[in-house]
Amino acid sequence: MTSHARTWLQAILTALPIAALASLIACHGIDIPLNDQWALAPRIERACGDGFLWTDLTEPHHEHWMPVPMAIMLSLASWTDWNCRAELLVNGLLGLGILSVFAWRTMQAQRERGSRSVLALPTVALLALSVTQHQNWLWGLQISSLLCVLASLTSLHLICSANPTTMRLIAAITSGIIASCSQFHGNLVWPIGIVGIVLSHGNLRNAARPMIAWTVIATLVAANAYDLLETDADTMAPLQAPLRALDYVFTYLGSPIAGQSQLASYLSGIVGCLVAGTLLIRSNTPRAKPFLVALLLLSLGAAAITAIGRMNHSLNDARAGRYISYATPLWVAVSLLLASSNLHARLRSTCLALIYAAVCWHGLGAWNDASIQSALRQAARDHFVAQRDAIPADVHAFAPVFADPELLALLQRAAPQTDPAHFYIEYQDEIQQLLVRYGLSFVDPLYLTVMHRNHQLVRNCLIALKQRRLSIFRDQ
Repeated sequence: MTSHARTWLQAILTALPIAALASLIACHGIDIPLNDQWALAPRIERACGDGFLWTDLTEPHHEHWMPVPMAIMLSLASWTDWNCRAELLVNGLLGLGILSVFAWRTMQAQRERGSRSVLALPTVALLALSVTQHQNWLWGLQISSLLCVLASLTSLHLICSANPTTMRLIAAITSGIIASCSQFHGNLVWPIGIVGIVLSHGNLRNAARPMIAWTVIATLVAANAYDLLETDADTMAPLQAPLRALDYVFTYLGSPIAGQSQLASYLSGIVGCLVAGTLLIRSNTPRAKPFLVALLLLSLGAAAITAIGRMNHSLNDARAGRYISYATPLWVAVSLLLASSNLHARLRSTCLALIYAAVCWHGLGAWNDASIQSALRQAARDHFVAQRDAIPADVHAFAPVFADPELLALLQRAAPQTDPAHFYIEYQDEIQQLLVRYGLSFVDPLYLTVMHRNHQLVRNCLIALKQRRLSIFRDQ
């Protein structure tokens, strides 16, 4: 194959995931809040009026302190009358930002190695923008997760440099602060950054200047991070059940290429870690290695933190699409290590092709799930709009649980006779069957109890929001 043909093939394969992401958001993005997003209704009401409070930005959401993404979401809501599609557009732009960091490092690693694989950049692009993580792309609240990933990657990209300038160091620290102020996982930047600084400089003497500045900020962040973790997680759970914690971590890490198969995800996570570790030891790209180590630590750290907070839920939760953005750096590192390794060119291409094919295959299934869920969300939105005048009397008319009309009807019938706090426990089997039917098997039915409580809390705020004729109350 000629050089010109290789360039065109690489460009086409890289453009396909970008086109797929744009199509996904355009075709399946629905203007309706989902899940925890309903809990923003009180803040939206104040942001659209005159009663905005500073605590609307600074109040934690579970273990996440997210003033930066909250400012973005509230600003968008104020400018667009809370049109959720505007949030999905931002999600897409954040995804392209994540891809740009990966793409820069991919080209840098290949230049350093002096080799070029046609599949390296397309594989990285497909991983970064995979349809498998459609929860991230089609749920406005995931601005916080995607912004955290982008800021974390940017910070680590800047700090993993042998000769960082003062401006580069300031930019890295700023990006790290944005990551910490977006989601709890952003706090991983600080310990990982210390490792990156040491590896980039080779010894502590050369790393002294950036190390001091970085450690000062890390120390200031640490206390706040620990307080947040204590508010919504059992920090001793992994020590009490270490094998279950490992199951959760490896399942989490394998989800980007294994789809909804729990065993495949678990095995893929183990294989990914082993391959990455082996290739790192044999890597001949000293300039790229610190960032590759940082990618591995970021995914491992995110998996461990999520296990601390969620391992007592169903193990299926580890495969949720919204977590894939944190597991993806592991597979990007594997792809870059393969592309720049000393393995035979045909073997490198075969391994990259297998990763590319796996993500494509599971992406097709995920697209089907997104299509089904999109139709259900549209039906739920139509039901919501039709019942908007009955909001004071009908709490379930504005609380479509996972936008499933059939489950909504079940709740509607049962709620008058059943205490909602008990309903989710007594009807777990029925609820689980509905979730499985609509591609939501990773959802823990017990978590719906928390969702219902949030819906009750926002009821009065929605009555006030309805008077403002926000986007979610309008016919399409």
